[in-house]
Amino acid sequence: MPPAGIADRSLSGVVRAACVNYVAEIDLLCAGVCPVCAGRVDPELRVCAEHSVPDGGLCSSCGTEPRVSAAATCRNCRFHRVFVPVFAAHDHPVVAGALTDRGYDAAAPGFRELCELLGWPAEPTAEGVVYAVPSPDDDRAVRVDATLSVSEAARTGERVKGRTAGASPPGTAMGRRALAASVPSSDPNISVFCN
Repeated sequence: MPPAGIADRSLSGVVRAACVNYVAEIDLLCAGVCPVCAGRVDPELRVCAEHSVPDGGLCSSCGTEPRVSAAATCRNCRFHRVFVPVFAAHDHPVVAGALTDRGYDAAAPGFRELCELLGWPAEPTAEGVVYAVPSPDDDRAVRVDATLSVSEAARTGERVKGRTAGASPPGTAMGRRALAASVPSSDPNISVFCN
């Protein structure tokens, strides 16, 4: 978060502004645009093959808690961001609907909304990563592909490449610290709401 974001804001206002800024940055990155220089961005999904997270710690292989992470790097200025792939789907109708149904602000996700998304089970596939979206009526799923696009949404009973969408996919239990773990700790732009 830029330092100007702290001026004339309460602590909760700073956290809210940091989250909105972070999500806007991810939206730009997922659209292939650098939030710093507007250069082209190369996105990627990373799946840790040796993933093992001790209680209260981070994986020694990838340095994060979630097994799957997304990264985007600007070809021009080399701006780089690592984040949880489900954040790329925050405005997909299935995800936005689930957040709204649970009493969250889907239009401008804040800390509570981001933490809610972190708890959704993730299943890496050959085409990307599938997130089970909680819903009171039925279980839904969204897929974030290697370009960080939401490529598929499925309702209960439909098939999602080898599993029924209603089945709970295996995933890592992620808590609030996964938000901080999904971004390098040396990144000064995000530390204001992760510490």
